[in-house]
Amino acid sequence: MKKPTLTVLAQSLPASVPFVGPETQERLMGRPFVARLGANESAFGPSPKAIAAMQKAAGEVWMYGDPESYDLRQALAKNHNVPADCIIVGEGIDTLLGVLVRLYVGRGDAVVTSAGAYPTFNYHVAGFGGVLHKVAYEKPMLLLSTFGWGGMVSKQLVPKLEESSFQLVDAIEIKSLLDDEGRENLLAGVSKLVDAIH
Repeated sequence: MKKPTLTVLAQSLPASVPFVGPETQERLMGRPFVARLGANESAFGPSPKAIAAMQKAAGEVWMYGDPESYDLRQALAKNHNVPADCIIVGEGIDTLLGVLVRLYVGRGDAVVTSAGAYPTFNYHVAGFGGVLHKVAYEKPMLLLSTFGWGGMVSKQLVPKLEESSFQLVDAIEIKSLLDDEGRENLLAGVSKLVDAIH
């Protein structure tokens, strides 16, 4: 049987995986993580209310879900005081980034991103033929927010975030994490974050 031929673009892509899941990493290491801090997951687990809602809805899983996620979008819009048309529901950030790039990035389009940004975005840009231009951080800061971990921005953006609804708890200069004082600042920041969540 003849093997299907990949597109020219697909053949030009490097054999790379943009995000290696924690389960794969555990298999490669031969042991589980002590704590899953890099997986963008809540260490507190799902809300009991969310568990109850999922259990209640379990009897309806035989039906296809509403492709417009109408009820969910309306509820989120009301909760965040924004129009429902501003809310998109997807399978996760990887899929949403893929749709975004598919809609706005054509072959040869220049796309500017920060060095160290979410790797799947870069993967999609390359996969749809865009040209990535990476910009290094100027005085990079690690952000701790009640929205979640993982934020890293240039120092000059921190005041803007403090004025926004980002719920910024602390911002720590990345290079300072290499010394004892910086690590103490990080632990203090995490403590502030835990207090803010509770």
